[in-house]
Amino acid sequence: MTTFILIAVFIVGLFMVLGLHTSDEVKTEIEIDSSASEVWKILSNFEEYAQWNPFITKISGESRKNAPIEVTIALPFSQSLVFPLKVERQTRGKEMVWSAETLAPNILDARHTFQINKLGPNKVQFVQTEKVSGLLLYILLPFYKGAMERNFKKMNLALKNKAEGAVAISEPAQVSTGAA
Repeated sequence: MTTFILIAVFIVGLFMVLGLHTSDEVKTEIEIDSSASEVWKILSNFEEYAQWNPFITKISGESRKNAPIEVTIALPFSQSLVFPLKVERQTRGKEMVWSAETLAPNILDARHTFQINKLGPNKVQFVQTEKVSGLLLYILLPFYKGAMERNFKKMNLALKNKAEGAVAISEPAQVSTGAA
């Protein structure tokens, strides 16, 4: 075990000295048959996250630039984790970015981005990205990336289901004539 720890410390030190792999990113996307304004309404309504979101189960604070927020995420290996973040920037209907410095700058920093790209009047591409950097990245990289990607995909699908359900309820159904 001591040999493993020494090898791990050596590799981390080598990466640090060489400046290799100083950041990493998890990015997922999904197409949603809904308007950008409907998807934005869901994303920016922090009070309702617990009702639809299997990953981010609670957000305390306001959805506005420079506002401090606390984000609670559900994890399979523990009940939940709470992160103090800041809404770094947002463009209504298009983008929201949260950022965090964990422990101290350059130890473990994260920037989480939600993007809504309009593909048509009632079709968007939702992109969720987390960019992580800092010294602890070398240690955490093997453990966080796969789980984070799976959780982002679960959230994306839940957002899609909620947004498309809202559209189905608010818009009259198209009547099929059966002709091809």
